[in-house]
Amino acid sequence: MLASLRYYVEVLGFQNADWGTDDFTSVNRDGAGIYLCRGGQGQSGTWVWIGVEDVELFMRSTRTAAPRFAIPPRTIRGRWR
Repeated sequence: MLASLRYYVEVLGFQNADWGTDDFTSVNRDGAGIYLCRGGQGQSGTWVWIGVEDVELFMRSTRTAAPRFAIPPRTIRGRWR
């Protein structure tokens, strides 16, 4: 959890929620939030969905942070997904 928080906050510029704990929290940026939890909460594997108004702007803002995307952002029916 600490490594994830450092990455999202210090590298990608998110803010940690005031109510976050060592087991569950939310990081937020530009009106979007990502919940992070330690442990599987009954589910194996990991996935994340980040909805943004302008994916190209988001990608440019994170490019220097070199995030790794398993599946890069793409458009579906003319909309970025």
